[in-house]
Amino acid sequence: TAGDAMPDPWHGVLPWLYAFLVLAGIVVWWRVRRAASLLLVIGVTLPMAGVLALALRNPDYHERYVIAVTAPLLLLVAGGLGIFDPGFWRKGSSRPGRWDGVVVVLLGLALAGANLLAVQRHYTDTSLHKPDFRGAAQTIMADLAPGDVVLVDGPDPSKVFLHYYTGTAPVIAVSDLEQETLANADGKLRALLGDAGRAWELLYFHAPATVQVWLATQAWATEPSYHNGIRVTLYGLDTGTGTTIQLDVDFGTALTLRDAALSTLEPAPGDLLRITTNWLTNEQAPEWKFSLRLEDAAGQPVQVIDYTPQNWFAPTNAWVVGQPARDQRGILLPADLAPGEYRLTLRLYDPATGAPVDTARGQDVELARLRIQP
Repeated sequence: TAGDAMPDPWHGVLPWLYAFLVLAGIVVWWRVRRAASLLLVIGVTLPMAGVLALALRNPDYHERYVIAVTAPLLLLVAGGLGIFDPGFWRKGSSRPGRWDGVVVVLLGLALAGANLLAVQRHYTDTSLHKPDFRGAAQTIMADLAPGDVVLVDGPDPSKVFLHYYTGTAPVIAVSDLEQETLANADGKLRALLGDAGRAWELLYFHAPATVQVWLATQAWATEPSYHNGIRVTLYGLDTGTGTTIQLDVDFGTALTLRDAALSTLEPAPGDLLRITTNWLTNEQAPEWKFSLRLEDAAGQPVQVIDYTPQNWFAPTNAWVVGQPARDQRGILLPADLAPGEYRLTLRLYDPATGAPVDTARGQDVELARLRIQP
């Protein structure tokens, strides 16, 4: 009732009410029977201390393990309701009043009603659901290709993820690299990935760190999918092949797009197309977003990918004046993409207003023409 499932404003109020009722419950049970009060206090504090100690030692332990204190905690709360009974404050010889206990019953019903509201939201609001390991595993297995690897950056994958994942690509745990320097992680990740062509990344239970920076700068990220706290991203790894197109296009006065390199100009449906753009920063640039667009022969958009450079790690307003900059982005082509001629363009725009940045070649600058193979 006092957790995340309770909507505002009660979410911020009820925990204090329950804390008060727990303290009151200690007093009420102490007056009824001291041994009972001590037993309930011990039944709450010892398991809580144990879970906290385990969580500090190993982050795989989470708040769900404190379910062990539910029974004694609720008994303390129930006892705390007793302070609202007028009979509790009378001397033992006083006769009970006709309406003694009514307030306690009404307050108990109110708390039960609030609990029903929280339970209803808990089961219907997907943002409150547990991490969807099943959905993450199915997303990966649906698009696995020969030579893929799966990088799990989170708690031990054997505890949950591998119960749902039955794919053929090897699963590699990389959570131990979270606090590594980028230089140290570089050698270890290259050794782990070997000659793999693509890497699936599962990130959960912590913010992006060293592994994500390395992947953003050394690989080509595609659009991620989210599964209740689990991020799944497919990265194209360096294949050592490609075609470079010279461009030299000014975007406003701040940035110059020097060239674009593509892994191939004749991809097949379902391929991961790797796109690299090289830039020069002429002056301090605003924060612009990128929009890669794949258009068919009729000029209709088939795929539109909007993002911040280097998988959100290098916004344009952080680029150093007078220095080159690079963005690497992957596009996973639809498996049912019709064969034929396509045009790949790039647009830069202000994310606050949507206003595109003008160039001498228009708002959408052609990077390359692609021929999709049958």
